[in-house]
Amino acid sequence: MTDTAASNRLDRRKARTRAALVAAARELLASRDPAEVSIQEITDTADVGFGSFYNHFESKAELFDAALEEVLEEHGALFDALTAEIDDPAEVYASSVRLTVRMAKTHPQIAKILQRTGLRYLNLPDGLAPR
Repeated sequence: MTDTAASNRLDRRKARTRAALVAAARELLASRDPAEVSIQEITDTADVGFGSFYNHFESKAELFDAALEEVLEEHGALFDALTAEIDDPAEVYASSVRLTVRMAKTHPQIAKILQRTGLRYLNLPDGLAPR
């Protein structure tokens, strides 16, 4: 076996562990306040070892920020797909508002996370407002 194959396997395993931690954070963000969640609960939900958390994130806040960034990117991608063919800014805005309101039914996890964390994340440079 070559070093490239071994490093690729290691990289894939690291990526899976990180993705599991972010998915667990999203699940927990949808149901609870981040301050109420322990790192042990996150790693249990992700089904990874406790020490693995610190291989990927320095703190809970960093993990929850990564999860929020992923949620905002997913939400933004939905906006982009919906409004790609629309030129009128007012129509883009209206379509985006309708999409966001419908998310409670179509994408409940995203809707719950945005509701729980507040809309302050929408105006960040990498949030939804620039879109």
